[in-house]
Amino acid sequence: MDVDDMFGRLASAIGQGHAAAPPSRTPRGAREAAVLVLFDSGRGPAVGDLALTFVEKSALLRRHAGQIAFPGGRVEPEDADMTATALREAHEETGLTPDAVSVRAIMPEVSVPSGYDVTAVIAHSPRAPELCVNDPGEIAAVHRIPVATLVDPAHRLTATLDEPRPYAGPAFGVPAEGARPGVFIWGMTAHLLDTILTLAGLASEWDRERRVPVPRQYR
Repeated sequence: MDVDDMFGRLASAIGQGHAAAPPSRTPRGAREAAVLVLFDSGRGPAVGDLALTFVEKSALLRRHAGQIAFPGGRVEPEDADMTATALREAHEETGLTPDAVSVRAIMPEVSVPSGYDVTAVIAHSPRAPELCVNDPGEIAAVHRIPVATLVDPAHRLTATLDEPRPYAGPAFGVPAEGARPGVFIWGMTAHLLDTILTLAGLASEWDRERRVPVPRQYR
C-alpha cells in the first residue's frame, strides 16, 4: 500500500460512515472548531516513512495547558469553510504554509467537553514542512512524530483519570528519541488519531488492558 492508496482507503472509510462519532461525541450544534491532521513524507515515499505533526499547548493556558494536540482552533467569520479554519490556525500556530499541503479527507464533526464541535481536516505534505512555535501564547512546542512510532503496540495504552470525572480512553505514550522529547497523547486528540490510523489500515493490535493515569503535566 502506497501513500495515495492509504489516503484513498481512509477517504473511502469516512465516506461509508465508519468514522461516525459515538453517541457521547455526537455534534451538538455548538461553537465550531477545526484541527489539521498533517501527514508528511519527509522521511521517504513509503507509508512507513510518514510522520504526523502535533503541537504542545502552552502551560499558561486556562484550558488544555500542556496537552498535546493537532494544530487548530475555533472558526472565525472570515473562514470560508473548515479547511480554511484548520489551515489558518496551523499557520498561526506553527508557520505552516497552506499551499505546501494538500487536503485528502475530512472527518465528521465530534463534540468535545470544552463546548466545541470539532472537524478534523486530514492533509498531506510531500516533504517535512518547516515549522516553528509561531504563537508562543498558544503553544510551547511543535512535535513531528513518525507514524511507525505511534502505531508501535509498545507505545499504545489506555489513559485513565479519576477526577473531575472518571475517564478511560486510548492514548499514546511516545518515548524520547534524539532531540525529540517524550510526549503523552490522550483525550480527543488520541481518539481522533486512533480512529484515523485504524481506518487508514495503519494500526496494529495493542494491549487495551494496559492502563496508565494521565501524567499531571498533560491534564
